[in-house]
Amino acid sequence: MTHDPKTPPTAVWLNRLAWAPVPLFVVALGVLWLADLQTEYESPILLTGLNFVFSTLASLLVVSLLGRSFLARSSPGLLLIGCGILVWGAAGTLVPVLFPHGMNALISGHNSLVWFAAILNLVGALLALRRRLTPSAGAGSGSAPGANALSRLTLALAYAAAAGLVGLVTLLAVKGWMPVFFVQGQGGTPIRSFALGSAIAMLVVTAAALWLANRPAPSAFARWYGAALLLVATGLFGIMIESVHGGALSWTGRAAQFLGGAYMLVAALASVRESGVWEVSLSAALREARLAAEERQRTLDALLDFIPEGITIASAPDVRIVRTSRYGDRLLTRGWATPTGLSLDDWLAKVEHYLADGTTPAKLHDLPLWKAAKLGQTVEGQELVLRRPNGELISVLCNAGPIKDQDGHIAGAVVAWRDVTAMRRAEEALRASEERYRRLFDTMTEGSALHEIVTDAQGRPCDYRFIEVNAAFERLTGLKRDDLIGKRVLEVLPGTEPSWIENYGRVALTGEPLHIENHAAALNRWYEVFAYRTAPRQFAVVFSDITIRKQSEMALDGSRRAALNLMEDAITARKQAEQAGAELARRVEELRAANADLARFNRAAVDRELRMVQLKKQVNELCEKAGLPRKYKFEFEKHAGAAPVDSAGAVSRAAPTPEAQAANDQ
Repeated sequence: MTHDPKTPPTAVWLNRLAWAPVPLFVVALGVLWLADLQTEYESPILLTGLNFVFSTLASLLVVSLLGRSFLARSSPGLLLIGCGILVWGAAGTLVPVLFPHGMNALISGHNSLVWFAAILNLVGALLALRRRLTPSAGAGSGSAPGANALSRLTLALAYAAAAGLVGLVTLLAVKGWMPVFFVQGQGGTPIRSFALGSAIAMLVVTAAALWLANRPAPSAFARWYGAALLLVATGLFGIMIESVHGGALSWTGRAAQFLGGAYMLVAALASVRESGVWEVSLSAALREARLAAEERQRTLDALLDFIPEGITIASAPDVRIVRTSRYGDRLLTRGWATPTGLSLDDWLAKVEHYLADGTTPAKLHDLPLWKAAKLGQTVEGQELVLRRPNGELISVLCNAGPIKDQDGHIAGAVVAWRDVTAMRRAEEALRASEERYRRLFDTMTEGSALHEIVTDAQGRPCDYRFIEVNAAFERLTGLKRDDLIGKRVLEVLPGTEPSWIENYGRVALTGEPLHIENHAAALNRWYEVFAYRTAPRQFAVVFSDITIRKQSEMALDGSRRAALNLMEDAITARKQAEQAGAELARRVEELRAANADLARFNRAAVDRELRMVQLKKQVNELCEKAGLPRKYKFEFEKHAGAAPVDSAGAVSRAAPTPEAQAANDQ
């Protein structure tokens, strides 16, 4: 037998010694059977007293503890074992009832009830073997206040059915409708041998099943109750092989059964001592489980006292509030109306609940706690609006879910909620701010857009995606929003210059703002652009169309260049004129010098001519005086009598007469 390592050594030895009577009784029964003593001693009063003490009282205490344990755990195995003990205890109690009706009525009634008790114990133990029992949250309470009505009804019906079985068997025995089980001096009949033999086998299997179901550390109840079943089985073996009812072999078998009843009483008391509660567990972990449950309860209490969340726990199916967190109670009611103990209907009537819109009254089926407790639904993120005692409306965000027992049935529900009023007000302010931003965004005259940069495998910017654009963007670019959102710029404008992508990529990846004026060849427009990063890999642009300004600037620049050219030409012409003037002045000076030279020469020539004319006149006068024809003929003499002199002092050249010319020639 394996024991809990925490068990004291003395208790270990006591547990081992508890099994010693079984082999001793087996040996004693064997010896008495071989002796075949025929002495008979039957005392109904003694037998009734012993049965009452060791069967009835012991069984009633165990049955009571098993009933409380079933209400706490809803374990069918415990319930069937309780019914089996109830039937076994009744079998001994019926001695004074059956004894007056003869030996066969007494033996058949007792043996039949023992057989039914063995069946019930076996089925209960097998159920415990199939599903190892685990203490519920209600373990350690000392009572079963949390048991629902169905468990109570099941317990009452089961015990009533066991009592009814006892009554039926008793009636059959009293009426003589039972088959013959025993013939005095000869022993038991085959039907008795079958009933007792199968009962013995079932009790042995039950003890083994209890041990197997609770390894490695069965509880004190399981150990002592298993030993009690073996003692009862040993006692049944003794009365099965008896040939004389009431003889030494019969009383030895009865003694083993009485000791088994005492063991059952010890099992019950040891279970109470071990667990600290008036319940029975087949596992030694009950005390640890109770302590763990108490620790969990203290943890839950601390959690509900200090967690900054509203938490409400309700039972099911009545949906009655059993616990609330201190934070939730203080926030919602401030002591004005604690919800603990109220049904959800009463709580809804006391505190106004509205749906998320804050105006539509919430019905009972709208509440998350009701959905979880009644329908088993898990509710996440449901928002309600509650009116506090001072009239203030608060918004709460709720999560709720069912609490299920070990069989998967809804045992309760919990809702956790938090006050999101400040958050909702902040969200409303944010929505208003976003709306103002949206109006500004949509009505601003500058184009604005939000983009996400797209990079290649090397992390270099290769494209960017449109996330949002405003109305001015459409007007300034001629592109439609529906054709842009979610698309890449090279999808929409394949002719986009790489410089745009490179500049924007630097903004999105480094956070460096950008201010440029650039020409978009794909749109044949000029834009002034301000770009800045709004989030990692995202950037926003604000731009205006400066095409007209650029065209004006380019036209003005052309005019400026033409004016500069004209100015340069004028300067060049002036320089050339200055150079020509200087040359002209130089030439004038040269002409003046030449004219002066010419004037001097002319005066010299005129003086010569005048002297020549005078000489020629003198020659002509001499010729006239000599009676000779004139030698020189003057041109001016053809027109006037005197030779005129020009303004320069010169006179006309005198041409010689033909005769003079001929004479000159000679």
